[in-house]
Amino acid sequence: MKAKTLGVRVHACACGRVLDRDVAAAMVVHERAFGSGRDIGLRCVGGRVAA
Repeated sequence: MKAKTLGVRVHACACGRVLDRDVAAAMVVHERAFGSGRDIGLRCVGGRVAA
């Protein structure tokens, strides 16, 4: 996965989900801290954050 520059404001997942990159990052942090109890579609791939 290629790192995004700060000018890129949208995260588009291979599954088709499109989110603001800050929202996607917040979802990853929340899931890692508290667990989601449901699948929110964001996963860590090969030790890297998918958002």
